Amino acid sequence: MLTVTEWQPRTVVRREYTSEELNKAFNRVANSKNWKNRINRVVEIKDDEERALISRAIIHFTGSCPDFIEQSNGKVRVVANGYYATIGA
Repeated sequence: MLTVTEWQPRTVVRREYTSEELNKAFNRVANSKNWKNRINRVVEIKDDEERALISRAIIHFTGSCPDFIEQSNGKVRVVANGYYATIGA
């Protein structure tokens, strides 16, 4: 017997970040020579909220999606294409 139920869309509540929060988070991982270059930085990230903030900051400033690679020393390597690669420059 097949039971059909009404589909209920899942609502995702995301925190809105201020410009200051995004800027501070992005500066932690941005390329030190030129912020538009590729990102490849090892940082400490304390929790999922901080990871989400860094991810949103990278997307906001560069349009690229970051990858988070766990390191053996408890730190995380953050890599992303960066602004130039995203726009095809």
